[in-house]
Amino acid sequence: RNGNIDSYSVEKRYMRRKDGYFWAEACVTGVRAEDGSLEGLIGVIIDITERKQVEESLRRSQGYLEALFTHLASGVALVDQYGRIIRHNTKFSEMLGYDPGQLVGLTLEEITHPDDRARSATNLRQIITEQVQCYTIEKRYERKDGSFFWAEASVTQIFGPNGEAQEYVGVITDIDRRKRAECKLREAYESEAT
Repeated sequence: RNGNIDSYSVEKRYMRRKDGYFWAEACVTGVRAEDGSLEGLIGVIIDITERKQVEESLRRSQGYLEALFTHLASGVALVDQYGRIIRHNTKFSEMLGYDPGQLVGLTLEEITHPDDRARSATNLRQIITEQVQCYTIEKRYERKDGSFFWAEASVTQIFGPNGEAQEYVGVITDIDRRKRAECKLREAYESEAT
């Protein structure tokens, strides 16, 4: 093999003499002679316990967030800087009468009541241009069947590794019954006043 070097790397747990196990990356390189025979091995063991602990913590956190996203009693939608839905949970699609995944690619404007679109777009523009970091809005959403319902949307930024806003997440709570009750109370009050 004319002096070629064969090598491999593996991550595994090693046992310490006194205090249990630790994670390490073992890098082993074989040194070969001109005739291809193995002359020796060079090995390096790097303690990666801290990295493995961080990875496990991250994996658990991602699992918790995914469970929260999936099973939250409110709708959740991730949108890009154009207001286009890039991901949503099942509850949000149920609220709007869509099958899971059908909302991906639609814009917030497309599912917002025409009378609420300008106000909704203004709020989204303010968060995208970082005039605000978050906002809450009560607005009407349009279901797939063309009917409307009232909801409260709380929207905030999701920052990337360099501190730039990459996506926007909204938590949407159905407040239709409350808004209808408020309307009935207002109508009753107004009819009493006249």
